[in-house]
Amino acid sequence: MTLDDFVEQTIGAPFRPHGRGPTYDCYGLVVHAYRQVLGIEVADYGGDYPRFRDHAQLNAVVDNACLHDWWRVDYPQPMDAVVIYRDGLPIHIGLYVGGGQVLHIEHGINATVQPVTDFRIEGYYRPTQETACA
Repeated sequence: MTLDDFVEQTIGAPFRPHGRGPTYDCYGLVVHAYRQVLGIEVADYGGDYPRFRDHAQLNAVVDNACLHDWWRVDYPQPMDAVVIYRDGLPIHIGLYVGGGQVLHIEHGINATVQPVTDFRIEGYYRPTQETACA
């Protein structure tokens, strides 16, 4: 599946806490995108919504996963994770889809694409695979 196909199929999907498709929470949308578009399993979190306050906490989400690390990047490329501030904290995540646009979903908003300029961005992150996935 291409990223464009994923975006087209995901637009309008309803929000559901801990949803991993066809309903999603914000992180579930990112997890599902990596699975569907890249065939990569990104570690899921076991508790409540992750709170990405710094690089170490973002890394903790993928600890012990096939993808071992998320690297902060200055210039996003399609499929990079976008960490977004909500209520003064970097607690929301979306998927950069290119052209200055972010695919995201949150409580009260079905999956949608919005311009990056609509958000206060904490940073862009790209997973790196350090070892082969089993």
